[in-house]
Amino acid sequence: MALPGRRKPQKPTFIAKVLRIVAILRLAWRAFRVYRRSRKALRAVAIASLGGVAIFVLRRLHARRGGGEELAFSPPPTPTVPPGPPPLDAPAQPGSAA
Repeated sequence: MALPGRRKPQKPTFIAKVLRIVAILRLAWRAFRVYRRSRKALRAVAIASLGGVAIFVLRRLHARRGGGEELAFSPPPTPTVPPGPPPLDAPAQPGSAA
């Protein structure tokens, strides 16, 4: 039942259907052309995102296992020199037998 004061909706005519189909086809053709032009960029984004996901998963697994000593920061090694004898003119140290 139609509400009072409103027109009854009309069925789309043949020409209206054809125009709608043509508009949809033009939009689909445009989308296909954009996809064809940007296929390399889409592939690069897909590969980069897969790499990012893989790195994320590996880091989480590594953190969960509690490892990381080999990857943790350590300061650069410093040369260790054994202490030499004191200089000849040094004052006597307390506790030394001299």
